[in-house]
Amino acid sequence: MNRTAIILCGGRGKRLGDIGERMPKTLVRVHGQPILWYIVIRLYMAGFRHFILPLGYKGDLIQGFVDQSLTQLDARIDAIETGEDTSIGRRIDRVRHLIADDHFLLINGDTLFDFDAGDFLDGHVSSDLDLTLTACHVVSQFGLLFLDANDRMVDFRRDALVRSFEIVSEHAANAPRRALVNSGITYMRRSILDQIDIAKTDSFEDEVFTKLIQTGRSDYRVINAYWFAIDTAKDLEIANSGLASDPRAEGALLLYQKLIRYTATLIG
Repeated sequence: MNRTAIILCGGRGKRLGDIGERMPKTLVRVHGQPILWYIVIRLYMAGFRHFILPLGYKGDLIQGFVDQSLTQLDARIDAIETGEDTSIGRRIDRVRHLIADDHFLLINGDTLFDFDAGDFLDGHVSSDLDLTLTACHVVSQFGLLFLDANDRMVDFRRDALVRSFEIVSEHAANAPRRALVNSGITYMRRSILDQIDIAKTDSFEDEVFTKLIQTGRSDYRVINAYWFAIDTAKDLEIANSGLASDPRAEGALLLYQKLIRYTATLIG
């Protein structure tokens, strides 16, 4: 089976400030390499050999990076112009004809990660599901009050690792439910794209994921490894800081070093 990944890299990095104005979000650099480089090389390590890039904002810069820096890979890279302000659903609709196999990976173009995405894809295929979402752990951007079993405050901590949230249901205010964080790394069956008019979705994740979950043919897996999304200028600063005391920064540096060693073996 060929492993195909669609890397969503068409949006603007509005929350990155001036950096997001100058370049597409996926070309923002961590330790000197664009986020797109991290995604493609880590997926290549996991056996992916087909990459589909729906281009949008400053897509010519992404195409230039692909032509200059990724040609050494024994892989097919389809960079397709899908429009500067196109919705995610419409972007996927415009590249869906390039998906050769019935299962593929869909990933946000701002994500650093270090786990075997190919193993996760194999698990998704063998489960015969239409959708497998992946959950991740995040470092809280807020200070947290720690409570004991009797709701007494026992500690306070910033930058704590969060595995799940307690969400108050919109339909039952007194019935909180546990919720996991969506990583933006999704496994899907290609044929379901023929059952949903994705080109007309205003919010792809809300509309498509909700509908597929309700069919009962979906599941999730938890990523128990490094994951960090570069969404804001502060995130970028953290990723580049190299601080061993911050798992977001330490993980980015270790991932960079790992991928540099791996690409050296490809060239040598």
